[in-house]
Amino acid sequence: MADDSVQISEFSVAQVRKAIADWWNEEQGKLKKPGTSREAGAGSILEPLVEIDSHRVARCLTAIEAATGIDIPAVEAEDTEFDSYEAMVETLVPIAARYYEKQKGHLKKGKDDAGSGAG
Repeated sequence: MADDSVQISEFSVAQVRKAIADWWNEEQGKLKKPGTSREAGAGSILEPLVEIDSHRVARCLTAIEAATGIDIPAVEAEDTEFDSYEAMVETLVPIAARYYEKQKGHLKKGKDDAGSGAG
């Protein structure tokens, strides 16, 4: 049985932020209605383009794991809801850092280069 863990020397805030941003852009793209002029990102606080509920947060955590190898349990998404993308990022980056510290040296290999740069 092959060991697919990878050693990461330091936590990369930039890598986690990029994983969240890539996921966010994909979520917005899914919601653009064909045949409308509404562009992705054109939501407002009164009519957000993407509602950030616990189900979306769980999918975002999965995207972070795929990009970084940091396993963040879905329980971290329970009872979460964010009013903005920025609030979500400011909450999820420290959570990813905490799980990175717990798992250091035992991270799963992400789809991206998990050892690239510090953030």
